[in-house]
Amino acid sequence: MSEPTSEDLNRESSAVWDAAAEWWKERTEENDPYRLFVHGPALSDACGDVDGLDVLDVGCGAGYFSSKLAGAGARVQAFEYSEYLVALAADEESRQPLGIQYEHLDAGLISDRFEPQSFDLVTGCMSIADIFPLDAALVGIHSVLKIGFSLPHPIATPPGNRWQKDPDNGFEGRMMSSYFGRRRVVSGLNRVVGKAEGPDIKVWHMPLSDWQQLLSDVGFAVAQFAEPHPSSAQVEEHAGFNWRPD
Repeated sequence: MSEPTSEDLNRESSAVWDAAAEWWKERTEENDPYRLFVHGPALSDACGDVDGLDVLDVGCGAGYFSSKLAGAGARVQAFEYSEYLVALAADEESRQPLGIQYEHLDAGLISDRFEPQSFDLVTGCMSIADIFPLDAALVGIHSVLKIGFSLPHPIATPPGNRWQKDPDNGFEGRMMSSYFGRRRVVSGLNRVVGKAEGPDIKVWHMPLSDWQQLLSDVGFAVAQFAEPHPSSAQVEEHAGFNWRPD
C-alpha cells in the first residue's frame, strides 16, 4: 500500500473538520471557558489595537476570532479549509454583519492567493497547530508585517497524556510522555467530560523549542510569548476550568 500524499492528508483532515464543524462551534466557540476567558483575550492583547488594520484570520473556524477582530475595528478577511465551517461563519456574518469576507482556502496556498504586504496583521486562534502544510503556510504568512497566533500548549498534546488526580490533595495534574519530537497527534479536544465525543481531530505536536526554531527558520522573530492561564476567581466562577487555583 502506497503512503498517503499531502493532498490525501489534506482531504482527510478537511473531511474530519466538516464532520466536526457543528460540534466544534458549540463546544469551543460558544462554551469553552479557556477560549472565552483565557487564550482568546490573551491573543487579542497580543494583537494590540487593530482598529483600521487590514487583517487576515488564518483557519478562522466558525468565525469566533474574526468577529472579535472586526468588532474591534479591523477590516477582516478570513479563510478556512473546512467548507462547512466557512458556511457556519458566513451564516453568522449574514445574520450579524461585521464586514468580514470569508472564503474556503487551503493555508498552503496563501502565497498564491494573496499579494505580499497585503495585510497589516495575520492571526490564527488555535488554528496553526492544525494546518498540515505547516511550513508552506508559514512561508506564505511571512510577507506580512506582523503575526499573532495561539497554539495548544505542548504539554497537552503528547500521545498518552492525561489528567491524573493527586490522592493526597485531590488536585489534578497533567501526566504526559513522549514530549519531544514533531508529529501529528489526535487532539484531546475530542474527549471532553460532559460532552459527546467528536471526531479524531489531528494537530501538530512539538516542543516549544521546536516551534521557536520553526518560526526562526521561516524568518519570524518572536516579539512576545505568553502562557495564559485562569485566575483563581475564574476557576471559582466557571466550572469548565480543570485547573488548580493560584
